[in-house]
Amino acid sequence: MPRTTAARPLLVVAAAVTIALAGCVPEPEPDPTPTPEPSALFDSEEEALAAAEDAYAAYLEMSDEIARQGWEAPESLEKWVAEPLLSQELEDASDLAEQGLRQTGESKFGELKVERYEDSQGATVLSAFVCRDLTGTDILDEEGVSVLAPDRVQRVSLRVVLETTGAAPFKVTRSETWTGDGVC
Repeated sequence: MPRTTAARPLLVVAAAVTIALAGCVPEPEPDPTPTPEPSALFDSEEEALAAAEDAYAAYLEMSDEIARQGWEAPESLEKWVAEPLLSQELEDASDLAEQGLRQTGESKFGELKVERYEDSQGATVLSAFVCRDLTGTDILDEEGVSVLAPDRVQRVSLRVVLETTGAAPFKVTRSETWTGDGVC
């Protein structure tokens, strides 16, 4: 029996040490909150296309207005056009202004037909085919005489690229003549 009595205090001490040590163990680190990946700017391709069409329409409207004013203030295009197209647009406007030319009327376009759509990590790129209709326009010299050939092309097939980041509106970054079928 003397053994049982001696073992009891050892068990009590061992239990007390275990409880004390348990209080010294640090709390486990919580899992870090994941940093959200930048999400798509648009809920769907259709939503992006509608925004791109609005931006392209605003670009043509601004472009036509600048042309009707004799290409004197092409910097207004910066709201709707970005590089590499912007440099070309500004250079062309300078050349046309030097010649004393101006546009009458306004151009129109048909629906954009999506070629490629990418929407990820806070940026959207949409390339599309579009038919630009120039039938309601003319280019006049300083005396008001048309400088365009009577048999000029009235409808031009184009491949355009529009890009946006964040909450900014789309900007046209490329506009190239398209020789493929099915646009105009």
